[in-house]
Amino acid sequence: MRSRDKRTLFCTWRAVTASALKATLIEVSFVQGICQTRGIRSKNRKEAFMKVSKLVTAPTTIVLALAAAFFAGEHYLRAQGLLIPPPGAPAPTMKTLDQIEPRTALPGGTAAINITAPGSYYLAGNLAVTSGDGIVISASNVTLDLNGFTVSSTASPASGNGVTLGNNLLGIHIRNGHLQGTTTYNGTDFTGGGFSNGVKVDGLARGCRVSALSVTGVAGNGILDSNFRLAVDGCEVLIAGSVGIQCGVASQCQVEDFGTIGIYARTASDCVAAGKAGGQGIFAKTGMNCYVDNTGAGKGIQCECALNCSGTSNTGVGIDVDVAQNCIGSGSGGGIKARAAANCFGASANSAGISATTVTGCYGNSVNNRGINTDIATASVGYCISSASFGMVASQMANTCFGSSNSGTGLSAVMASFCRGASGAGLPVSATYKYDMP
Repeated sequence: MRSRDKRTLFCTWRAVTASALKATLIEVSFVQGICQTRGIRSKNRKEAFMKVSKLVTAPTTIVLALAAAFFAGEHYLRAQGLLIPPPGAPAPTMKTLDQIEPRTALPGGTAAINITAPGSYYLAGNLAVTSGDGIVISASNVTLDLNGFTVSSTASPASGNGVTLGNNLLGIHIRNGHLQGTTTYNGTDFTGGGFSNGVKVDGLARGCRVSALSVTGVAGNGILDSNFRLAVDGCEVLIAGSVGIQCGVASQCQVEDFGTIGIYARTASDCVAAGKAGGQGIFAKTGMNCYVDNTGAGKGIQCECALNCSGTSNTGVGIDVDVAQNCIGSGSGGGIKARAAANCFGASANSAGISATTVTGCYGNSVNNRGINTDIATASVGYCISSASFGMVASQMANTCFGSSNSGTGLSAVMASFCRGASGAGLPVSATYKYDMP
């Protein structure tokens, strides 16, 4: 605002304010005169004065408010600058999808797709083949987004793979879609066709990943990496005639109805396997937070180390590991078998509930066998429910333990300390050396 405009505005404001103040004084005098001429007593004058002055001075208040709004509004409008449009015709300013995320579309249809160059690709429709592979990746540094679509095969007999990764590839990521064959499972046999495998790695895959993928009805393996380098997360396999998922690292995966092994990995975490298998539900070096329900003759979980896992088997061993911690195992062939078991629960009908070299803080029970069978037991409990077997057997030492048997010996140990036992018809405790015990 120029200096001359500021002076003009100031003078105008001063004149308006002076007039308003003068009018206010006149009106106040007028109100006081009314009160005096009408003989209003002094104690009621204040109340009458306030009521009348509100009515009379309202126009003045409005004038002052309009003047203030005018002054503030003029300053505010001047602060926005001149509303002059920029030169030239209007042009779009938004970015295209290709600019935000450059990707190459792969059409659906019935012909196999070969990816031979690095880049980001997405499937634009369902892909249905009658034989062989669905998609083949032969270049490194490829991201393949199935975009929620399905790659299917009706081959008979089964052939090819839903997605094939070529030999010695780097940086492959496959995600977000479905691979579907025609193999079915009746509880005993796998029959039908479609793909031989859902995803198969030919050779060595480094820095490769499969995520958010579902594989259904394949004659062989759901996801297969024989070199155990592939990372697989958030995937589901339903009906695989051989292995559900074989990879390096499996996390948050689920396999149901598999022929031999549900999940075969170096590390399996937060995974679930269920079905009638002759092999293991989960077979890994390390298993964490996993659950297996194997209704077949195979083992539930077989690992070197199992943490927070639960495994059941119909006729096999629930959990068979080197080290088990915070685990639950149940199976007719044994609840838990381990070298060391800590804070575990094991149950079995015909074998030991827990069979381990050392047990700490564990509970084991068996219907017709030993509740716990170990070398060294600490702070543990063993039960034999309905036979003449032992509640707990510690071939070397038992410390602060309890054993109970229906008709056999409750607790048997070479050395027992702070231990107790119970039996319906046998000895409560049988120990060569007893310490701090009756």
